[in-house]
Amino acid sequence: MSPNVPIFLGLRFLEHPSNASAAPGGSLRLRCRVGGEGAGPPPELGWDRDGVAIDGGHRPGPAGTARGRLGGPPASSDLARVALPGGGWVATSQLRLSPLAVSDSGRYRCWARVGGGARLLSREAHLELAGLPVFLEEPQDLELAVFTPFSLRCSARGPPEPVRLLWLRDGTPQNGLGDPLARSPSTLRVAGLNRSSSFSCEAHNARGVTTSRSAAVTVVAQAPQNLGLVQGGPRWLEVTWEPGASGASGASGDNGDNGDSGPRECTVQRRLLPATPPPRPVPVHAGSPPEPGLTPPNLRRAPPVPPDSRAAPVSPPRRSPRAGGVPGVAVPLNAAGAARGEATPMPI
Repeated sequence: MSPNVPIFLGLRFLEHPSNASAAPGGSLRLRCRVGGEGAGPPPELGWDRDGVAIDGGHRPGPAGTARGRLGGPPASSDLARVALPGGGWVATSQLRLSPLAVSDSGRYRCWARVGGGARLLSREAHLELAGLPVFLEEPQDLELAVFTPFSLRCSARGPPEPVRLLWLRDGTPQNGLGDPLARSPSTLRVAGLNRSSSFSCEAHNARGVTTSRSAAVTVVAQAPQNLGLVQGGPRWLEVTWEPGASGASGASGDNGDNGDSGPRECTVQRRLLPATPPPRPVPVHAGSPPEPGLTPPNLRRAPPVPPDSRAAPVSPPRRSPRAGGVPGVAVPLNAAGAARGEATPMPI
């Protein structure tokens, strides 16, 4: 029998748990196998991590502190016993850890005992949690005015350690992996922005790179200032203004800073409604009353003709002299004016 297989109270380990390496968030199985001789009672098998029992299907806490039934992540242990034809038995135990956490790293042992006897311990198996960095804190979205100071936070861990952080603004690195800012946790402080940007964080370790979420930092446009009227027409206005603290002019449609903070000018078109048509002319005849409801407020009736006056023939309409080659306008004469020989235009 090999000297590496311990024998204790009729028990011996046929298989010891093996060293393992896994990534956080995954799953892992550790296995041990124990054999015994004779027709004694079946063995009891269990597991320790860093000297603390994994009890009740729960893992111990970090640094060897026992969490037990107080809320540790669940761990399942399967036990199978098989009786051998020539006498004796074989028992196998598998410890399943899922999902793996960084605190699961440590030294694991399988133990076996019969009845209330002493425990027989296996060799130690070292579990190393190593993989891509895992983010503990990622940058968050912000909305603020132009040139307003702000800060963003990022934190990540391994294993393996160390983890170094690289800040990116719109895809452009803001620091180096050798800078103090690259240490986790990291706080990026920005004096202010004149345009909206996106920020992210890369976590580097020996296994590779993990990228955080992209945080949108939105610069809110401020109201324009010093609005003034330059000139205007019936359907347009020319105005001037100075952009508010936004780094952009609303008329140009550019969200970036073009370096010009002086006044802007633009032309504003104003749509007018169709003009109201003039009132319909009201025909009025001399000596006859106007139609009811159609008497204009400035209508003056001609004075009555004296009874002793002789009726004079009505002269035909005369035309006003031509001016500048423009035909004259016919001016009708009323009956009273014709009797006195006067040409009096009738108001319409």
